Amino acid sequence: MSTLPRITAERLADPAAASSLAVELAKSGGVGRAVDNDRLFYFGSWERVSAAFADPGLVREHPDRPVPDHPSGRRPSPGLIELDQTWPVFRDPPAHGPLRQALASALFGLPTGDMARIIDDRIGELAKTLRSQDVFDGARDLSPQVPAAAMVALTGFRADAARAVEALVLSMLDRGTPQSAFVAARVALVDALSGALADGIGDGLLSRLRRLMPDAPLPQVLSLTVFVLTTGHGGVRDAISAALWLAATGADQGGLGAAVRSGQSLETAFHETLRLCPPLRMVDRWVAADRSIGRVPLRRGDRVYLLIGAACRDPARFAAPDRFDATRVPARGLGFGSGAHACLGQALAPVLWSSVLRQMLRGDRSVVPNGAAQWSTRSDDGGLESLPLRWA
Repeated sequence: MSTLPRITAERLADPAAASSLAVELAKSGGVGRAVDNDRLFYFGSWERVSAAFADPGLVREHPDRPVPDHPSGRRPSPGLIELDQTWPVFRDPPAHGPLRQALASALFGLPTGDMARIIDDRIGELAKTLRSQDVFDGARDLSPQVPAAAMVALTGFRADAARAVEALVLSMLDRGTPQSAFVAARVALVDALSGALADGIGDGLLSRLRRLMPDAPLPQVLSLTVFVLTTGHGGVRDAISAALWLAATGADQGGLGAAVRSGQSLETAFHETLRLCPPLRMVDRWVAADRSIGRVPLRRGDRVYLLIGAACRDPARFAAPDRFDATRVPARGLGFGSGAHACLGQALAPVLWSSVLRQMLRGDRSVVPNGAAQWSTRSDDGGLESLPLRWA
């Protein structure tokens, strides 16, 4: 235990240190330890982190503490649809496989045909607005709106109602929204979903869930829909702003623009963006029972952080890990997690990301920095807080 490297919080928050951190941790079996807590560990090599995602002995909730009522920390107020029966679907996938699979099928089965066109047209509207401006913020003026607009379209709302619902979703996602406004927005969103279902919402997410779970109580279907509408936007948002930063600063070696102009699939470039700039630098797990990992003894209740950023820049897995390569093979990192808790939206994200890049980097104009980018200072958050850009 004494030979494990001690990792500081400052180092975890520095993306430039990710590859060197992976190299250092690889020398100790991919495991490190916190400076001031002997029961807090870090997994940082590709091999160790990817294995940990699939390890049933590493769980998302502390094994000896009660599960919180609401994963966002905001307990539903009286009168709102109770979500207690919904959240376990995401905490314990093996025990709720059929219900989680129904949700995955409903989400992964979209978008196609008219739905894909509606989403692409909406992204085109958002991009057109920015292209008419001299300056804009790539992390605030486009990235949050894209996943919100897409999820509203996927749910099946008609165009005349979609904009109002988008505003409700964005209000709930805004960290600055007061609790009272958050609750009011959620009530309005549930009312909109209930009304849309009663009116016949077509072949969107809500109607698909209803058909896939015909015996499920309506409140559960509505709760799942609210959850999908307001959860998981961060990965798409951060991937879009990261791509704009890479293109504007030239850190992509011109690869993103070239990929767009080639007219070919952008999926490899998408995964390379997530590898280099993962939305989450790390996620935590708890040890469910006494065991050893990499010859390191762990006790029940020990906390383990999986360092996604370090694993995605592990030179043992990726050649020249600090360089963007739009043609890299393999390119897929761990930006969406892996195993039972892999992100449900991972099929939709590259579709939205590719649509944005084709609209914004199509070659007639270029985006360039208009000030310093502000990255999140949180050790777990890899996203951009602000990205001032201008057209050139």
